[in-house]
This record gives sequence, structure tokens and C-alpha cells, in this order.
Amino acid sequence: MRKEIYDESRLIELCGTVKRFISKSYTKIMFTFEDEIHGELILVAHYDSILYYNLKRKGKYRLFVALKGHVNHKESGQIFTNNALVVRKVVQPPR
Repeated sequence: MRKEIYDESRLIELCGTVKRFISKSYTKIMFTFEDEIHGELILVAHYDSILYYNLKRKGKYRLFVALKGHVNHKESGQIFTNNALVVRKVVQPPR
């Protein structure tokens, strides 16, 4: 299990429902999440998150996510970003 310390002020709070599952591997699950404010987002939950094991379609969740990513610079001068919203904390699982 990864041991990381997260700064609460840098996490993004999301409230909404799970729309559909995109993929699941041994290390992470990718799914779409319909947030009440931001709309439809693609999220990733790693194997050490409770969502990896208990994610329910159409379940209401209150999540805290972190934006993780990196920037690629091509020789032609183009810049590409590869970003992901990673679930860090589940506050309110469905009942």
C-alpha cells in the first residue's frame, strides 16, 4: 500500500454519481463521474482506494481528487499534457 501525505487544500471536492465504468486492471479502475458542478469527468481510483473494490454504478459519492500529470515537449515545439484526476479520499460512500 502506498503511503502518501496529501495537502487537503490542493484536493478538488466532487459530489455526484458514477455514470459508467471504462476499464479495470490489477492496479486501477477508470470510470466516468457526473459531478453536480463540473459535469462529466473521467476519474481514476487505485487499488488501495475503497472505490476500487466497492464502486457502484449510479451510486452517489462525495470525493476528493487530485490533478496529476506531466507535460511533453516535442522537437517541433508542440506541447502536450497528460493529466488525470485521481481519487484520494472518499468521504461519503453510498448507503
